[in-house]
Amino acid sequence: MTAATEQFSFTYHNITLVSGNYQLNLIPESKALKFYNTFKQQIIVYAPKKVRLFTVNGQNTAVIYLDFLEERKYRPYWEVLGKYPERAGEILAGSDVAREYKLKVGDLVDFGAFKGKVAGILKPTGKDEDGFFFASLYESSAPPDYFLLQAILKPGDDTVKAKAYEFFPDLNINFLTGPEEQRFNLLLRYRVFGSVLAVVLLIMGFLLVKSFLENDLLGRSREIGIFTALGFKPKVIVKIILIEDLLAVFLGVLIAWPLGLMVTKIILQKLAIPYQVLISGINIAFFAAFLIAVAINYYKLGKILRLPIIELLRGNAGD
Repeated sequence: MTAATEQFSFTYHNITLVSGNYQLNLIPESKALKFYNTFKQQIIVYAPKKVRLFTVNGQNTAVIYLDFLEERKYRPYWEVLGKYPERAGEILAGSDVAREYKLKVGDLVDFGAFKGKVAGILKPTGKDEDGFFFASLYESSAPPDYFLLQAILKPGDDTVKAKAYEFFPDLNINFLTGPEEQRFNLLLRYRVFGSVLAVVLLIMGFLLVKSFLENDLLGRSREIGIFTALGFKPKVIVKIILIEDLLAVFLGVLIAWPLGLMVTKIILQKLAIPYQVLISGINIAFFAAFLIAVAINYYKLGKILRLPIIELLRGNAGD
């Protein structure tokens, strides 16, 4: 719901070239409260918003004032690095403005009328909200009037639809059924697909690293035998072999990682899905699998070192 605005359009040979609103009106707080009280039995989530423009580092920046408790119900796809604002003076930064101003959780942003401490940073959503700051609707710096009211109604209840236009003729009211729910379902599918794909790639990566190290050990048994014949201690041989293998795998990861991120970014941009790079649980699991593979081959190397030198020199390290 927004306040009614004057419309204009410019046509040429019955073709509309330009159209829009030339005056932005706001919804008085009393009108918003009346709307809520009139239909509160049919409203599940009530998420009104106020907006105010500030100048930050010489640029015009919008702060959206909202009720975080209701907004989180209205936008369940929101994910925050840090936490949602809980105290006066705390703000939430969209991903784009956080990147533009190089903000971290705990930084202060000077809006002139007030200073906001970044309590959290909104993870990319692919929507306009990535470019705004958010503060509590109850902040002292919040303006008196609303620019937007959003609500989720009880399914199948047409009371609001039937009476809203009659009771509030000066409001533009749009009833949407489906688009946001479809968006939530689509995002959920992307997350499930991404998680399954990540697990598959994790297993493949683990098996590839494990296979490489095992084959390398079996192929270097004659070299291990020569080291042993020359009087190298087992600890020194282990150190030489593992450092070389770790360097080989690490260099491969250094080459493959940025290439994989680049390809992923291109694909996600084509699909209009937000792209972000974080040290996630999947990355931690990958390194854990890498270390497990190394530990397994450390154990195998110990078994090889216990073989007779003559067997090692023949290149017979067993299976």
